[in-house]
Amino acid sequence: MDRSFLSEKIERFIRKYYLNRLIHSGLIGLSLMIALYLIVNGIEYFSWLPTKGRLILLILFVCVFSFIALSILCTFDVTTM
Repeated sequence: MDRSFLSEKIERFIRKYYLNRLIHSGLIGLSLMIALYLIVNGIEYFSWLPTKGRLILLILFVCVFSFIALSILCTFDVTTM
Protein backbone atom coordinates (compact mmCIF):
# COMPACT_ATOMS: atom_id res chain seq x y z
CA MET A 1 0.00 0.00 0.00
CA ASP A 2 1.05 3.53 -0.63
CA ARG A 3 2.27 5.45 2.41
CA SER A 4 0.25 8.57 1.60
CA PHE A 5 -2.95 6.53 1.31
CA LEU A 6 -2.37 5.00 4.72
CA SER A 7 -1.49 8.31 6.33
CA GLU A 8 -4.65 9.89 4.86
CA LYS A 9 -6.76 7.08 6.31
CA ILE A 10 -5.14 7.65 9.69
CA GLU A 11 -5.77 11.41 9.41
CA ARG A 12 -9.46 10.81 8.63
CA PHE A 13 -9.76 8.42 11.56
CA ILE A 14 -8.16 10.94 13.92
CA ARG A 15 -10.48 13.72 12.76
CA LYS A 16 -13.52 11.50 13.11
CA TYR A 17 -12.39 10.36 16.56
CA TYR A 18 -11.92 13.89 17.88
CA LEU A 19 -15.17 15.10 16.33
CA ASN A 20 -17.04 12.25 18.04
CA ARG A 21 -15.26 13.07 21.28
CA LEU A 22 -16.28 16.73 20.97
CA ILE A 23 -19.91 15.81 20.29
CA HIS A 24 -19.92 13.38 23.21
CA SER A 25 -18.48 15.93 25.65
CA GLY A 26 -20.80 18.62 24.32
CA LEU A 27 -23.86 16.48 24.94
CA ILE A 28 -22.72 15.56 28.44
CA GLY A 29 -21.91 19.19 29.22
CA LEU A 30 -25.22 20.40 27.83
CA SER A 31 -27.14 17.88 29.91
CA LEU A 32 -25.18 18.90 33.02
CA MET A 33 -25.90 22.57 32.34
CA ILE A 34 -29.62 21.90 31.92
CA ALA A 35 -29.67 19.83 35.12
CA LEU A 36 -27.83 22.60 36.98
CA TYR A 37 -30.29 25.20 35.68
CA LEU A 38 -33.27 23.12 36.79
CA ILE A 39 -31.74 22.47 40.22
CA VAL A 40 -30.96 26.15 40.81
CA ASN A 41 -34.44 27.21 39.68
CA GLY A 42 -36.02 24.55 41.89
CA ILE A 43 -34.02 25.70 44.91
CA GLU A 44 -34.91 29.32 44.26
CA TYR A 45 -38.59 28.59 43.67
CA PHE A 46 -39.20 26.35 46.67
CA SER A 47 -37.00 28.02 49.28
CA TRP A 48 -38.04 31.70 48.90
CA LEU A 49 -34.49 32.93 49.44
CA PRO A 50 -33.68 36.49 50.55
CA THR A 51 -31.58 38.73 48.33
CA LYS A 52 -28.23 37.53 49.69
CA GLY A 53 -29.24 33.91 49.25
CA ARG A 54 -30.20 34.57 45.63
CA LEU A 55 -26.90 36.34 45.06
CA ILE A 56 -24.95 33.37 46.44
CA LEU A 57 -27.03 31.01 44.32
CA LEU A 58 -26.35 33.14 41.23
CA ILE A 59 -22.61 33.26 41.90
CA LEU A 60 -22.49 29.48 42.42
CA PHE A 61 -24.50 28.96 39.24
CA VAL A 62 -22.17 31.14 37.17
CA CYS A 63 -19.07 29.47 38.62
CA VAL A 64 -20.27 25.91 38.03
CA PHE A 65 -21.64 26.80 34.58
CA SER A 66 -18.28 28.35 33.63
CA PHE A 67 -16.40 25.32 34.95
CA ILE A 68 -18.52 22.97 32.83
CA ALA A 69 -18.10 25.14 29.72
CA LEU A 70 -14.33 25.41 30.20
CA SER A 71 -13.96 21.69 30.79
CA ILE A 72 -15.73 21.05 27.48
CA LEU A 73 -13.45 23.50 25.69
CA CYS A 74 -10.32 22.03 27.27
CA THR A 75 -11.15 18.52 26.07
CA PHE A 76 -11.22 19.73 22.47
CA ASP A 77 -7.75 19.57 20.92
CA VAL A 78 -7.47 21.99 18.01
CA THR A 79 -3.97 20.91 17.00
CA THR A 80 -5.18 17.54 15.70
CA MET A 81 -7.78 19.00 13.36
